[in-house]
Amino acid sequence: MSEERETQVEPGCDQSLKDELSLDAIKRVLPHREPFLLIDRLLEHVPGERIVGVRSVNANDIVERDEFCPEPHMPYTLILESIAQTGAVLQLAKPENEGMNAFFAGIDKVHIGRPARAGEQLVMEASTLRQRGTIGWMSGVAKVDGEVVVEGVYMFALTGTMPVPD
Repeated sequence: MSEERETQVEPGCDQSLKDELSLDAIKRVLPHREPFLLIDRLLEHVPGERIVGVRSVNANDIVERDEFCPEPHMPYTLILESIAQTGAVLQLAKPENEGMNAFFAGIDKVHIGRPARAGEQLVMEASTLRQRGTIGWMSGVAKVDGEVVVEGVYMFALTGTMPVPD
């Protein structure tokens, strides 16, 4: 049975974030559940602009090796997904996006750095670049100990049910 991870806000950050973006609130805006929920906790949140989350890389995240690195590490595709999930929380936490879904629509300018290994803390940051209607772009980067693991520019699409007028 999978162990539930608690999402929390670091001391000194906006305490309203605890109420707005608790693990339960994150699960209300994201459809992901363990083992596919790749955010453990939130460190910072500037609504609509920027969010920082953390993933503790564990043995379940590790593959033996792939085409990028012969050492056991977290696959870069999962790291890109963890950034996308962090960015989705940023977008879906806005009151005007309540009840909507965010879809990963594309990625560009991907740069791969050092691998992330079991026992390390992966810090993911997502920032909104621009948005036109339901299509938007955000920058995302994941780091371990300040070193870039992977970064890119994401395109996302928001969809949802429009309210029915009375």
